[in-house]
Amino acid sequence: MKRLKLTLLIAVVLAPASPLFAAQSDNSTPNSISDLKAEISQMRAEYEQRINQLEQRLADNESSTTQLNDTIKNTPPAAPAPIANTASSKNSFNPAISMVLNGGFNQYQNNPENYALDGFALQGEGELGKEGFSLGESELTLSANIDQSLYGQATVALHEHEGETEVEIEEAFIESLGLGNGVTARAGRFFAPIGYLNQRHAHAWNFADAPLIYRGLFGNQLSTDGLKLSYVLPTDQLIELGGTVGAGDSYPGGGDHNGIGDWLIYAKTGGDIGIESSWEASVSHWESNPENREYSGGH
Repeated sequence: MKRLKLTLLIAVVLAPASPLFAAQSDNSTPNSISDLKAEISQMRAEYEQRINQLEQRLADNESSTTQLNDTIKNTPPAAPAPIANTASSKNSFNPAISMVLNGGFNQYQNNPENYALDGFALQGEGELGKEGFSLGESELTLSANIDQSLYGQATVALHEHEGETEVEIEEAFIESLGLGNGVTARAGRFFAPIGYLNQRHAHAWNFADAPLIYRGLFGNQLSTDGLKLSYVLPTDQLIELGGTVGAGDSYPGGGDHNGIGDWLIYAKTGGDIGIESSWEASVSHWESNPENREYSGGH
């Protein structure tokens, strides 16, 4: 009996509501669609307005860029800024400078006071230096590229002789850099490329004095004022051919010459032995025509 009453009550409550809900649903559907269409139309209008604004801004920017390019094309180039005359611009030539102080301790088996080589008249620096500690021969060297095709070097030597300090220009020359094909030219004062040791300065020697052949024939080293030409062959083995012509006024040459006073031809070859050693062999022919040569008996 209770179940029947509950069923009837639910039926009475829902029966009047169903037509009302149906009516409201039928009446609200057209309004919702209309509102949705209106919102879409409004959003479309707003997007179109924004797109139009962006297109207008893009057109304005393109117009400004075109005007700027035209202005740049019509503007004359600016004059280069003047270079200040500073100390750095004056010192654009910057040579490499080196100073060698060749101090050492000398001790000989022979007595330097009465030392002589049989058959040779020792000249220049061919005599033995004094024994004991000494400053030896000091050198000041300046070198630099003169331009893209020339290199220059000058070496001034200072040494003591008979209690006085003497200054001597050992080398002063210019050398080519751009002849190419292994050819090099040198002009000025330089040590002749004869043998192995003659071209090397005293501070690079392994002993305190030069070998006998250098002391006896050349008074320690053969120097020349003239021209040198050398050629390195394009081979795996180092082969150098060359020659010099000079004034011939250095010992064992001497005297006044109106032309060529001495000349030299040479050939050298060499290579490496491992990574720490090397070898060199050469043959040379040097000839001089001394005129009125005198023996000074000293330095």
